[in-house]
Amino acid sequence: MGYFEDEKLLGIAGFKRYSRKKTRHKGFVWGVFLNPEKRGKGIGKKLMSELINRAEELPGIQKIMLSVM
Repeated sequence: MGYFEDEKLLGIAGFKRYSRKKTRHKGFVWGVFLNPEKRGKGIGKKLMSELINRAEELPGIQKIMLSVM
C-alpha cells in the first residue's frame, strides 16, 4: 500500500501472507519506506495502522510479524 500527497508517492508498506496450509494463519510486513523529508510526521503510523486493519480482515490471520533491519 502507499501513502500519497498531491498524487506523489511518499511512503510504502507491504504485507505477505504465508501460503502453506500450516502457516496460512501468519503474515509479515515488508518493504516499509518513507520519504526522508516526511519522517516524524505520523505517516508511518498511518501506513502501519491501515496495513494491520486490512491484514486482520483476511480470513484466518492470527499473527502479523515484523522484522527490522
